[in-house]
Amino acid sequence: MVIAPSKGDLVTSEVSGYLELLQKEGSKDLLGKAMDALNDWIPNSKEEVELELNAELWCRLGRLALAHNQPKVALFTAESALKNGDPRVLKKDYAQIPITRLRWYAVAQALYGESLHRLLDG
Repeated sequence: MVIAPSKGDLVTSEVSGYLELLQKEGSKDLLGKAMDALNDWIPNSKEEVELELNAELWCRLGRLALAHNQPKVALFTAESALKNGDPRVLKKDYAQIPITRLRWYAVAQALYGESLHRLLDG
């Protein structure tokens, strides 16, 4: 019996491919495709691996957006990482969130600040 890959597996694979290409060539088109793929995936709020992976992919995409001088996109990715489907994050109930995911949220906060700083500096 063949088990079909989950939506999260498919999106992870697709976005990882875009991230690799973005590191080599920074096209806005690739950035948009990666964002579209991630926007289509809402991680299962009961699956820690999905929640952490979603936050990580948004953060990695945001760092690449900044590297390609796209601070507005990076700001959006930081917000997306922080609002990735876990209701505990929206309530700021961080005590119940594993430290490995909290680290990605810290990266997202730093990314948000850096993106905002670049937008303000023009």
